[in-house]
Amino acid sequence: MNRILSVNNLYKYFNKDKLVLNNISFHVNKGEFVSIIGPSGAGKSTILRCINCLTQPTKGEIILGNKVINQIKGREIRKVRREIGMVFQNYNLVYRLTVMQNVMHGRLGYISGIKGILGLYSEEDKKKAVALLDKVGLINYMYKRASELSGGQKQRVGIVRALMQEPSLLLCDEPIASLDPGNSKVIMDLIRDLVKERGITCIVNLHQVEIAKRYADRIIGIKNGEVVFDGVPSLLSNKIIEDIYDTSMDNLMIGKREEKLNA
Repeated sequence: MNRILSVNNLYKYFNKDKLVLNNISFHVNKGEFVSIIGPSGAGKSTILRCINCLTQPTKGEIILGNKVINQIKGREIRKVRREIGMVFQNYNLVYRLTVMQNVMHGRLGYISGIKGILGLYSEEDKKKAVALLDKVGLINYMYKRASELSGGQKQRVGIVRALMQEPSLLLCDEPIASLDPGNSKVIMDLIRDLVKERGITCIVNLHQVEIAKRYADRIIGIKNGEVVFDGVPSLLSNKIIEDIYDTSMDNLMIGKREEKLNA
C-alpha cells in the first residue's frame, strides 16, 4: 500500500510547560481506516488539529503525500486544507444557513473569495451536493435551516460538506460523541461506506473501543500524549485497553451501560 500520511516525532506544548503530545509517530496508508482511541485529554484532538494545520506542533513533522505540511505557510495552507476534510464533534455548522448552503461551504477552497461570499458555485458542484445529500437521506432537508435538524442529521451535513472538498484524507474528531447508539451506528456506517467507495483515507477519533474495533482497519492507542498501541483490532487485548484507560474492563463496561441508559 502507498503511504499517504506520516507523523514523525511530533511534540506539542501548550503554555510552554504543558506537554500534550510527546514524540508521537505513526503512518497511514492510502485507503486505510484508522481509529485513534484513548481517554479524554490524551491528545487525540490535538493530533488531528496538527494534521489539519489548525494547530502548529512545537516540534516534529507531518508529511501528507510528499509535502511537509507543518512547514507550509500563507496561501499554500489553503491548498493543503482542500486535501483534508474535517468532521467535528460539535458539527461546526452555520445554523442560520440552509443545509445546502452549509454543504456548499465544502467548495470554498476551490473558488475565489468574492464568489464564495456571493455563493456563486458551479452547476456541477451543486449537482454533486444534491447527489450526496440524497445518498445520506437528506434530500428533503436541503432548504431547511441547519438549526432545525437533529444531531444525527447535523452530523450527516458535516460529512457531506467534508466530502464536497474531494479530500484525499478525512479526519473525524469524535463524530458520534453527542449521538445516541442508533444515530451513532448510522453515522459510522456512512463514514465507513462513503470513504471506502471513494478511496479516501480516514482517521477517526473515538472514545468507544468496541466501535473502533468494529470499523477500523487499524487502531492507535494514545495515553498521556504518547502512542502505546498501534496495530490491527484483533491485537487490542483487554489488558492493553485497561492500560490505555487506566481502569478495568468491568468499569469500562459499566460506563458503556450508563451511556446506553442516558441515551
